[in-house]
Formats: sequence, C-alpha cells, structure tokens
Amino acid sequence: MSNWTAKVNVSAMIEGSYPWTSIPRSLAIAVSVMLSMLILAGAFGNAFVCNRLRRRRDLRKVPHYLLANLSLTGLLTSLLGMPSLLLATIVNYRQASHSPVAEILCKVGFPLSIGCIALNALSLTLMTIDRHDCVVRPFRRRLSRENVKKILLVTWLLAFLISGVLLVLLRKERSVCYTWFPYNQLKSLRTKQGHVILNYITAIAQLDTLAIVLIIVSLFRVVKTLRAPTILQSTNSSFYQRQEKQLTWLTYKLCGTYILFRFPFLICSIVGRNEEFQGMTLNTASLLTGVTMYSPFVLNPILHFKMLRVRQPNRVVHAVPQAPQI
Repeated sequence: MSNWTAKVNVSAMIEGSYPWTSIPRSLAIAVSVMLSMLILAGAFGNAFVCNRLRRRRDLRKVPHYLLANLSLTGLLTSLLGMPSLLLATIVNYRQASHSPVAEILCKVGFPLSIGCIALNALSLTLMTIDRHDCVVRPFRRRLSRENVKKILLVTWLLAFLISGVLLVLLRKERSVCYTWFPYNQLKSLRTKQGHVILNYITAIAQLDTLAIVLIIVSLFRVVKTLRAPTILQSTNSSFYQRQEKQLTWLTYKLCGTYILFRFPFLICSIVGRNEEFQGMTLNTASLLTGVTMYSPFVLNPILHFKMLRVRQPNRVVHAVPQAPQI
C-alpha cells in the first residue's frame, strides 16, 4: 500500500508541474460519444472501400491506387488516431495519467495519430498532382502504374519515420495525456522539451499547408483547362472521358472536405497563441475542432460509394467475316 501511495504522490507532483485543466464531464461524454461514432463509421466505411477496390479487377489505374491508399489511411486513423484522442479524453476526465498503461498508450498513440495525419496530407497531395496532370498535362503525367506503388511505399515510410522521431522525442516527456491533449495544449508547451516537440510538430504541419496550397492552385488550373474547348480531345471513348471527369471532381470533393474540417482547428491554434484569448471557451473549441477534424475519414467512403457502383463496360470484340475460300 505504501508503494502505491508513493506512486500516486510522485504522479501528482509530475502532473502538478503542468498547467492542465480537468475536462468537464458533459464535454467528456460528448467527445467520447462523437469519437466512438467516428471510429465505428470510419473503420467500417474505409474497410468496405478497401475490400471493394481489392476485388474490382477493372479498378487498377493510378487514381484507384491513390483512392485505395486514402481509404487505407482512413482505416488506420480510425483504428489508431481516433482511439488515441478518445483515450486522452478518458484519462483527462478520470485524472488517471499515473497509470503506467495510460502513459504508454498515450506516448505511442499520439505519434501514430500525427503520422496518420501526415500520411493523409501526402495522399491528398499525390491525388491532386495526378488529377492536375490528367487534365492540364495528359501526355506528361508524373504518376504511372509503373511508379505509383513505389511512391506510395515512400509516403508510408515517411509517415512511419515521422511517428518514430516523435516517439523518441516523447520518451522523456511526462504526462503526455495531459500535455498534448487539445483541451490543455494551448498552455502546456512551456518546457524546454515541449518547445522542441512543438517546433517539430509545426514543421510536420507544413505538409498540411503544402497540401492545401497545392489543392487550391491546381483546382484553378483544372477549372480553367476544363473550360477550354480542346479539353480531352483524344482517342478515348466518351465513357472514359466521363470517368476521368468524375475522378477529378471526386478528388477535389475529398480535398474540399479535408480543408473544410481542417481550418477550424488551425484557427483555434492561431488564436490560442495569444494568451488573452486562452480559457475554457477556447479549450473547448480546440477539443471539438480536434474531434471534427477526423470527419473526412468518415465522409470519404461515402463519396467513394457512387464510383464503386459503376462498372467499366466490357470491350466487345466483333468477329470480322472472312472471305469464302475458293
């Protein structure tokens, strides 16, 4: 009993060194319910899309590989990233950071969630480049069936590297569930190690900035090219023209939902840099926008569904009548 009391006292001293605030019960329940629904819907929807794309032999082109990669990222986020935020919510409400299991899970879950977010940004960047090249420079496309798998493998290795470096930086960080929880994050980055980790996360966040800028710029160029009368004057049939246009607009719908749910969290982060605005209202807004930031991973399979229902028509080869032999 004395050892357990000593552990609790030490944990209280550690947690007391951070300016954390306990999350209200009503907010904890609301966030837990929202995250549970997002986890179930995201895992089921993205698993369904991955399975469909795997079984459809007619969907083996570059954009389909990229869509499958996005769905796999959504599945990974639903199983790792969202549960990490759910765990941090429960730990903060129950004030259970002294539990060794909670500490380990938070130190592992937080880097994995950052890696998933980085992987999602890289996936959308590749999808944007592919659609831009398809419309603007169709004869000089940078992604092909020969190199797309290798490029996707590089993005996954980069995401794992990002998570690994962050995991090393968090090795000596204490009370991760409190320090990096969105409800307290705005005022808990005052330690020397915290500044190092914050600068690292800020650098990784530029992948999001790059993706957003690239999406907006490429969208203007694609719209301008599509309005030109010479667009898609090729040997392709009308079906393939419609299919390429559908894939193009599907990609920008996916990117649009990503930007729509990303901006509120970015705004809260920018506003939180001014200590005058910090308080319970901003903490609540940061946590709720951090939760809704995962919504695109649930909406993506819904946007995929219409495309998966359309099958590529089979090519019918008509027999050519031969001349009668004499």
